[in-house]
Amino acid sequence: MGLFNIFKRKKEKERFEKKRKEKLAEPKLNPVKNAVAGEAERGKAAAKLKESKLAQTVIFSPHLTEKSAYLSEELIRKEGSGGHYVFEVKDEANKPLIKKAIEELYGVKVKSVRILPKHCKIKFSRGVSGRRTSHKKTLVILKEGDKIEFV
Repeated sequence: MGLFNIFKRKKEKERFEKKRKEKLAEPKLNPVKNAVAGEAERGKAAAKLKESKLAQTVIFSPHLTEKSAYLSEELIRKEGSGGHYVFEVKDEANKPLIKKAIEELYGVKVKSVRILPKHCKIKFSRGVSGRRTSHKKTLVILKEGDKIEFV
């Protein structure tokens, strides 16, 4: 029986390697690289469509709380610049990607982006542990005269 297991393992290993090579050959769905690389290959209309989908996948929602409203008022008094808004974004998002997504989605000019990582919390319910999802909270500072209207 041990001899047959060797052949079985060998076939499984070959199948695994074949699947691995197929996965490596597939184009990865990294939204940052695909949006930049796609502009040269496809037309500008297709690239804009890709960017709009990119913006909607990067930004979860605006973070509208009393604390974020107070924070924006304080920063306006200190720095005297445009509007300050807080958003929840994906964990993989970085500053240039967030800036591009906000500018494209709301049609405003972004002055700077600040990121606050919110790590996942471990919660217990009925003796079973679970995790909340991790995300990033980002503070977006707009250039003077620009505003975002949330309805």
